[in-house]
Amino acid sequence: MAKMLRTVVIDPYARTVYEREIEDTLSAYYEVIGCQLVEPFYPFTDSGHHFIYVDEEGLMGGQSCGFAMGEHYKVMGRGIVLREGRNGNTLGATMTVEEVRAHITGWLGEPDVDVDELVEGEILHSNPLFGHFG
Repeated sequence: MAKMLRTVVIDPYARTVYEREIEDTLSAYYEVIGCQLVEPFYPFTDSGHHFIYVDEEGLMGGQSCGFAMGEHYKVMGRGIVLREGRNGNTLGATMTVEEVRAHITGWLGEPDVDVDELVEGEILHSNPLFGHFG
């Protein structure tokens, strides 16, 4: 059995941040985030090597909600806060829910929007070349 890690989940669909224990496996990360490929994101400068695993493909569609951190960082989809160990291994988060929440500067998107349908509709209907092939 995989070891359990304490994480802080950022859920823009529910507009909430909460603590959760998960297995230290990629499949557990994928399940919580709702994706097939994770990428570490390092927005914290004063947090003891904390990072956020996010959906690597979140900005390419499929995620209708996200969150902003500061003026320059926008992430689509959920994120899980963890910590990097000395040897590059993954450790449980020690940041509190309140500390993570303080870094979030806004919520993005609408929870009930089907992004795939929106993107397909925008591409097909805004470009006169589509529909002339095939």
